[in-house]
Amino acid sequence: MNVSQKTRRVLMGSAVAVIGVLASVTPVASAHSVESRGAQTQCAISYTVVRGDSWWTISQKAGTSLSAVLKANKAKTSTKLLVGKTVCLPAGAKVGTGTGAASDATCGVTYKTVRNDSWSRIAQKKKVALKELLAVNSATTKTKIFVGDVLCLPKSAKSATQASTGLVLPPPAKIYSARKSTAIIREIFPERLHTRALAIAKRESRLNAAAYNWCCVGLFQLNWYSHNKWLGEMGVTAPEQLLDARVNAEAALALYRRSNGWGPWE
Repeated sequence: MNVSQKTRRVLMGSAVAVIGVLASVTPVASAHSVESRGAQTQCAISYTVVRGDSWWTISQKAGTSLSAVLKANKAKTSTKLLVGKTVCLPAGAKVGTGTGAASDATCGVTYKTVRNDSWSRIAQKKKVALKELLAVNSATTKTKIFVGDVLCLPKSAKSATQASTGLVLPPPAKIYSARKSTAIIREIFPERLHTRALAIAKRESRLNAAAYNWCCVGLFQLNWYSHNKWLGEMGVTAPEQLLDARVNAEAALALYRRSNGWGPWE
């Protein structure tokens, strides 16, 4: 065996020894995982994270300090919270074990979001103030909601069947094609609003002027129960009038101006 072969054998033997030492070392848990910390920490009380939660809002719900909640989870304010995960609360916290929005003491009932829902639409549908709905979910109008999310409703919320038996409208007197509806929207809305107005109409009704459900009618799916009083002032005294594309677009523009923006559709 020459010198070169002996050297290679020595190096290979050293590498195997190093690998063996490394393999015997116990892996260190990530410092960024709430779940791994939870496994190492014995909880006095557990709490299940709901949508809109932050470390601060959890501490407020629990009636304890932010530092105490962070300490119980060996966390920082920058540690991410995931909906559905369980975190620890310090002894004496007011909130017990929970499984979602219904665990919040201010939550009357829960609501599962559906296609085209927005904070304002849910508030209208459930006959609650938008401010109250946002408050019980620790949210703002900019907080995104997705189909299937379970939200908390204030105790004053009503079911759709309680709010109304629902609209049953006769067939519209005139049928509008999507192309014609688009032209009407462009004619009625100022040019600077064309892009947004058309996007909303496409999302709400797919530009079908005859579309309606239990509460909302036409191109822009205007909520009859929420807006019928002021709609009457502009001559719209029956919900079937909103099945007319021109009437609906004019009412939508009026609502935009009354709201100083697109809030009713956001």
